[in-house]
Amino acid sequence: MTGDPRPTVAELIYHKMDTLTPSERRVGRALLANYPGAGLASAAELAAVAQTSAPTVVRFSTKIGLGGFVDLQALLRQELPTRTASPVSRAARHYGETSIAELVVNEGVRRADLIRDSLTSIPPAELEAAVTAIADDSHAVLMVGGKYSGLIARYFHLLLRDLRRNVHFLDDPLRNDLALVADIGRRDVVAVFDYRRYEPDAAALASIAKRRGCTVILFTDTWLSPASAWADVVLPVNVSSSLFDTLSAAYALVESLLPAIAQRIGQSAVERMTKVEALRAEGRAQGDLTAPDSGRHRPAQRST
Repeated sequence: MTGDPRPTVAELIYHKMDTLTPSERRVGRALLANYPGAGLASAAELAAVAQTSAPTVVRFSTKIGLGGFVDLQALLRQELPTRTASPVSRAARHYGETSIAELVVNEGVRRADLIRDSLTSIPPAELEAAVTAIADDSHAVLMVGGKYSGLIARYFHLLLRDLRRNVHFLDDPLRNDLALVADIGRRDVVAVFDYRRYEPDAAALASIAKRRGCTVILFTDTWLSPASAWADVVLPVNVSSSLFDTLSAAYALVESLLPAIAQRIGQSAVERMTKVEALRAEGRAQGDLTAPDSGRHRPAQRST
């Protein structure tokens, strides 16, 4: 992807997961669950966490396209500065004599590139699985995110509920919204939004949802949230930018999924949107009638 030409270890695992044996898959999930720390321990320690053997860890490393476990650890160490990068660490970037207008345009073009590269890099099977799960209104969809990723989750929730019923946004899933979490069951969909400088609650909720038999869809970045260890579907986008991480591709992904979801739902989505729009129009009409400056509430003029 733009700005990150070499795939991360997490991306290699993600793209090779279906080709791994069950024991190798356990290694991959153990590494993703505590990424990158688990991979920086010894092969024997990682094997113990994955309940397998050290030779399996080495085979896993070669199966995902690396020379061995030593190469895997070297790549993880190279990733560390980028994975933990903060706005402060990027603020020192020197922009030279670039004009304000040129800087703004360049940043916009860079984001357009990120959107295109991100969306074309997501495997079609993952997009298909996400759309199929979210479009099935026989079960609930619950969305959760963190400080900034929660903005995308809430935005997706607001738009999706116009297309189908039983869509919920959890503002505080492991505390104030525990009652909603207690209601989730098999085949419900839990959409977790979690990007770099990840939220511990995201992985915790993904783990709970997976144990309850839910379909877990993870919206994340190319370094992959620790919640990926429990995700059935992973939709990564590039968030790398010059100052703050950009969520342009994350918003574009959500907006691009909605037409596909509407198409998959079919006529019932159109009917629901029609009902919602009719209610909005009715609400506006009622508001006009009851507004303080409407004729209905004007004081009667005194006769002279």
